[in-house]
Formats: sequence, C-alpha cells, structure tokens
Amino acid sequence: MRKKLFAFLLAMASAWTVFAANGTCGANLTWNLTDGVMTISGTGTMTNYAQPSHAPWYNYRSSISSIIIEDGATSIGNNAFSGCNYLSSVTMPNSVVEMGWSCFEDCRCLTSVTIPNSVTKIGAMAFDGCNYLTSVTISNIATYIGNAAFADCYDLFSIEIPNSVTFIGDNAFLNCSGLTSAMIGNSVTSIGSYAFSGCNKLTSVTCKATTPPTLYDYVFDVYFNDVPLYVPAASVETYKATSQWNNFDVQPINTEAIPSVFGTSANHSHKFFKDGQLIIEKNCKTYTIQGQEVK
Repeated sequence: MRKKLFAFLLAMASAWTVFAANGTCGANLTWNLTDGVMTISGTGTMTNYAQPSHAPWYNYRSSISSIIIEDGATSIGNNAFSGCNYLSSVTMPNSVVEMGWSCFEDCRCLTSVTIPNSVTKIGAMAFDGCNYLTSVTISNIATYIGNAAFADCYDLFSIEIPNSVTFIGDNAFLNCSGLTSAMIGNSVTSIGSYAFSGCNKLTSVTCKATTPPTLYDYVFDVYFNDVPLYVPAASVETYKATSQWNNFDVQPINTEAIPSVFGTSANHSHKFFKDGQLIIEKNCKTYTIQGQEVK
C-alpha cells in the first residue's frame, strides 16, 4: 500500500514539475525555456550555428511553442530555430537588424510573422518550409530577401515587398502554391531565378518599379497570359516589351484609387481575404491591393 501511495505521489509531483532549461547563445545573450516559452535576453549578436544540432536548445526543440526575443538582441543566428516543428509564435524587437540563414527553416506550425522595421537583411532559407505560414509583414527598411527565404510556404496567400527592397534572391517564394497576389516595391532592380516559380494560383502581380527589374531564369511560370500585371502607367509599354514580364496582361496601376487606400489615413482601413484575393476595405468601399475598386 505504501509503495503504491509513494508511486502515486511521485507521479503527481512529476506532473506538477515545471519544465525549464537555460544557457547562453551569444557573448552577452542568454536563453531560458520554461513550459514551452523561450525567452532570449541580453544584448548583441546571437551565435551562428553551422548546423541546427549545434544550437544549445536542439534537444528541446519539440518543446518550444513560442519565442520572445527581448530588446537588445541585434541578430538571429544561422540555423538558430531550424526544425522547431511546434513553434507557433515569434516576437522580435526593433533592435534586431539581421536574420541569419535558415533561422526559422521548417518551423511548420508558424502561421504569422512580423519582421520588425529594423531588419535590413532576411537571410537565405530564413522561413523555408514554414508550410502553414499564412501572413508575413516584411520590415520597411529591408533591402535584401535571400535565396529561398520563403520557399515552400504553401499557405502564404499574399505578399507585399516594401519599397526598400532592392534584391529578391533565387527561389525566394518558390512553390508558394497558395500565393494569389504579390506586390513588388519600386526599388527592386533584380529578381533571382525561380523566385516565384510554382506560384500557380497568382491572380495578380503589381510591380511599382518604373524600370522593369531584371528577371533571371524562370522567375515566373510561363502560363500567366491572362494574369494582370499592374505597373506604373508610363512604363506599360516597356514592360510589354521586356522578356518574361510580357507573359502577363500588362495594365496600368490605378494611381487615383491607391491614395484613398494606402494614404495617410490608411490606419482606418483593414484587410481581409475574399475569393482568394487580398481586399482592403476603407470608407465603405473595397479595393484590391493594386488600388482597383471592387464593385
């Protein structure tokens, strides 16, 4: 009887034990994992890991459900959280300026990410294989989106690449098969090979650059003849005469409608998906992300 009681009390004690682990992840950074929540504290850069298995929390990766990076950290290391299959949320501060390669690769349960407006570089394969990622907000000072940064994000519906970005790497959005619309900012000068290949549900593309960005091999699949490409009105004929861009139905951006959606009072608008398309509602009217009013 006493043995059974002891075994029962031991089992109960184990059930009530709070799981915790901790250590260092940079010269001045520490990590603490308590009941699924990982907190990164301190200042400076995070260690870059040559392989996911080199991260000090590798053996606990299936226990990580959320990550909170506190203000002071300036980077997220290479391979830092690769393979954290049950990670569902990440909070990043405005002190982070660089995201290393494969930092969140194969985090399949991650559904939404906001990259803070301090990040200038998104490393190669940063979110590659985040299959259930549906929403990404990219830093408005980012200049570089690395190779395969968002490849195989099957559930990503829409992407807005800010005007700060100048380079989109090879395979950046490869096989984002749920992507229906893409807006490319006005500073992009080149887009790498296969960057949007396999995005076979695209219903519209907007490119705000007045000079058509250089496209490397097979950036888009070749069957987009009926898909509208919205570009600055003065650049329509140039895009029509440019290889790969001319696979689209090139049309001018409706510049009269855009300010009413994206202007100074844009905080009074909200976005939602309708029939697989990102829609903005403002002042009791609805618009596509290209500024075209939906009747």
